[in-house]
Amino acid sequence: MARPRGRCRRGERLVGKVPHGHWKITTFVAALRHDAITAPFVIDQPMNSTIFKAYLEQCLVPTLMPGDIVVMDNLSSHKSDEARDMIEAAAHAYFSCRLRPEPYPENPTTLGEHLHKRRLQAGLLQKEVAAQMGVDKETFATWEKGQCTPTIWYYPAIFSFLGYDPFPAPTTLPERIASQRRRLGLSLREAARTIGVDQGTLIRWESGEWKPRLSQVAVETFLALPCE
Repeated sequence: MARPRGRCRRGERLVGKVPHGHWKITTFVAALRHDAITAPFVIDQPMNSTIFKAYLEQCLVPTLMPGDIVVMDNLSSHKSDEARDMIEAAAHAYFSCRLRPEPYPENPTTLGEHLHKRRLQAGLLQKEVAAQMGVDKETFATWEKGQCTPTIWYYPAIFSFLGYDPFPAPTTLPERIASQRRRLGLSLREAARTIGVDQGTLIRWESGEWKPRLSQVAVETFLALPCE
């Protein structure tokens, strides 16, 4: 490592000695077998999914043989569906992208943590769970990471996958209405139409601003609706 600064007399040039270098990031990747190193690849930039795909196509896949097991670390560039398909399609090789089990919280507190834990316990990939819920892998990944909240109509599929409702048990009427709406996968407009009130009224009920006095029977009927 070259020192970026030093000391000298004021007004004089500071002269430092550094080894020659081209000052670029160099990435080297290769396949390490028990008896040899194969498919070497060097590039003057960090690894990304596009470069890794090119490495697989041009270097690694042509060297794979039937029965080979490809083990890689958890670098995000490695964990793509395309990489897995390319490796497994090459001479019926087996792909593994985990050197150790992926950790998950024992006591999840967020919806994303609940989804993450349940998926790993079931031994499923994100794309497999996403297909069950009718969304793409990227959408499910954002749910699992807590980057966005699922749209209301996906909650029935989410609860079905988890086997339970991960939200706290409702204790008040507004919480019971919101909880039932989630379990049924109904938007505010759809739930209001089901109860027989306008959307603004339902919003005020869920916020606790108003109480459903004249529509109490309709609300109880709504709360008793079975989930499909």
